[in-house]
Amino acid sequence: FNVDIKGIEVFSPVEVTIYNVLGKLVHSEISYKNKININSSDLSNGIYTILIEQNNYSVRRKIIKE
Repeated sequence: FNVDIKGIEVFSPVEVTIYNVLGKLVHSEISYKNKININSSDLSNGIYTILIEQNNYSVRRKIIKE
């Protein structure tokens, strides 16, 4: 799936982490792009939390893989 991040500074690193419903880290990456392609083929179907952090800004969203 793709993560499109709006309102970020592309010259500062963006950390994207994904956790499963049990809170276990299942994916982490650092990018300097505002559009990130994440390979979800290794993830089982279910509910995940994606956390996007840059400097003093963070946003957390639930995602569902079917």
